[in-house]
Amino acid sequence: MAPDRLETLFGELFRDLAIAWRALSAYPRGHPAAVAGLAKSCATIARVLAETGGIELAATRETLLWNERRFTSPTAAQLAKLLRRRRAAGLIVDPGVTQEELETFLRALALDNRSARAAGSLAVELAGAGLLHLRVTDLDYSSVALVDADEEIATPAAGALASRLVRKLLATGALPPAALAAWITSGRNAAELMQLLLDSGGADPALAGWGPAAFAAALRAAVEDFFESPDSERAAGIASFHQRLRGGDRDRLILELALGAARSSASSSPGAATGAASGSSGVDELHAALPAQTVAELRQAIVQASVRAPGPGDTTAAAAPAPPRITAQQLAHLRRAFAGDDLDTPPEGATSTES
Repeated sequence: MAPDRLETLFGELFRDLAIAWRALSAYPRGHPAAVAGLAKSCATIARVLAETGGIELAATRETLLWNERRFTSPTAAQLAKLLRRRRAAGLIVDPGVTQEELETFLRALALDNRSARAAGSLAVELAGAGLLHLRVTDLDYSSVALVDADEEIATPAAGALASRLVRKLLATGALPPAALAAWITSGRNAAELMQLLLDSGGADPALAGWGPAAFAAALRAAVEDFFESPDSERAAGIASFHQRLRGGDRDRLILELALGAARSSASSSPGAATGAASGSSGVDELHAALPAQTVAELRQAIVQASVRAPGPGDTTAAAAPAPPRITAQQLAHLRRAFAGDDLDTPPEGATSTES
């Protein structure tokens, strides 16, 4: 078979599987769109297997492998990620796949992140459901070792920012190395760990003992990371980070950004109290990346933070509270008292009970 024909057949297979998977994720069992997607996928599987015989696909983090071929199309990458999310290393497809088998398989992949993390072995699940022509192989964890965190980070939610944050949290101790090691050896990656930290604000039971502190540290680290090199790419990371957060946590991030902008502005232009609000120190990039409502909130927060945030090396004492006010009558009594010879004797007209 010609190589280009083979590429076309596998491309159609991954495309039709993606369409069927989306239909099953969006519609209830038996919906016409779901049924049609399954029927088309089964027909495509049959056409591919008629040319190749049974196939075994290996799933990397973002590609599928077959013999010496590497499939990197978006639909192939999606299937690979879905398999890896269920901690499966590969997919075996034999001739004779039925629509029922395909539906069982795709529904097993159509779990949300939390359910996928809690689910057991996909291979055992499919075997228990009686599938004969669709099988998966589980990941072998015996050879998994803890590696640099940036190898795992590729979350679309926070992009490159997530990679840097994991390194920062590990370096400061906010993310215990043992916790990351246990997470990875369970078949989940560091990107998913960061996603869970953002989604839950550190309150998920899986993060018990260190999640809330790590989340607070992640907010600060994200802001520090941006102002270390404020450009459009890092601003986009902050915007994606902001989008994942819950309402109250978004407010916390805005406050951290405002304080960071005020410090950055004071450092670059001492005495320019409102410079950050007008677009200096990288704030323009944030304004371009964030939604309009968030920009308005950030502008207001920056103005407030700029008034109270001292710049580096600023030794000026904070403004003292206003002294208590003295009335004119009290002041007159004091003057008469200190004018006399006997300070223990109340001035004429004063009583001992006056305040």
